[in-house]
Amino acid sequence: MRDTALLKEFTGKEIRITFSADQKLCNLKGTIVSETRNVFKVLLHHNRKIITVPKKGIVFEMRLDKEPKEIKGNEITFDPVMRTKRIRVK
Repeated sequence: MRDTALLKEFTGKEIRITFSADQKLCNLKGTIVSETRNVFKVLLHHNRKIITVPKKGIVFEMRLDKEPKEIKGNEITFDPVMRTKRIRVK
């Protein structure tokens, strides 16, 4: 059964990068301000800069439904409006 939390809107959610091949991205925390098929735009907490974070190959932690969830970027690499069609709850 797929997690229904992945059907939620991600814009405005707090995010922490838990794994990335690019070590500069690991453990960054911020707020998602925009989402496209392949990237998140994230407003960083520590310096108030907006950075582009690729979804592919990265693992995120997001607070969805009041508890932290680990999300693999590869599982959500498609247009946000298509999320409910691509992720089917069985």
